[in-house]
Amino acid sequence: MLTSATIIRQAYVRLGAWLGTSQEIDAQYNADADFEQIVTEAFPVQSMWDMLTAVEGEIATAVSKNLNNTLRSSIRDSALTTFSTQGAVIPTVGTSSATAKIIGEWGAVRDLDSETQQVLTQGLHLDEISAFIQAPTGLYKTTPHQYVLVPPLIFATVDNLIIEVCTFDQTVRAAAIAANAALLFQMAQNAYFNGLMTYLKNEDPNYGVLSAQHEGPYRAWLEAQAPVAETAT
Repeated sequence: MLTSATIIRQAYVRLGAWLGTSQEIDAQYNADADFEQIVTEAFPVQSMWDMLTAVEGEIATAVSKNLNNTLRSSIRDSALTTFSTQGAVIPTVGTSSATAKIIGEWGAVRDLDSETQQVLTQGLHLDEISAFIQAPTGLYKTTPHQYVLVPPLIFATVDNLIIEVCTFDQTVRAAAIAANAALLFQMAQNAYFNGLMTYLKNEDPNYGVLSAQHEGPYRAWLEAQAPVAETAT
């Protein structure tokens, strides 16, 4: 299981923060999850946890922008919306918690009340959807499953929506990382490590040089998570 301690241990090795014989360092590396043996004034473990939380948030944001990215499964959530004739406020949090902020692109928008949770599409204009909503009951024999975004509101031809979204809960993840719980993206160890190393810099120029060695690969990984642009034929 990939945890925060794994990434932080690797970073401290890169920084040369463990002192002693090779045998002593080896023992500390494998046993010290609280990093009590670390000798560094520049980057105490709390700062490592904070920066790693920021890195995980950046990874989550990059992944959430691509509907075809398989890593979305690690941050998948849902949002529920109930309508009136005046529409509904576009949701900003998922159902997993009150602080799970929605990030990136929405997935499928579905009719919560239909037997098959039918997918809604965007095709009608607001005035057309409004006419359908306000029409007398029974005027239309079928329901066009449509929605439209008019920020900060969303309008739809059905009463209740369930929306596939991605979320990131900063508070929950900060606590999990400090407790050495599993990281969200178990297959992204190099991204976590390069991301953390990218932020380990201060007024010491040596740290700046070391950070620069990791920033390029980290930024390239983040960019690679974006949707592939369609080419003209």
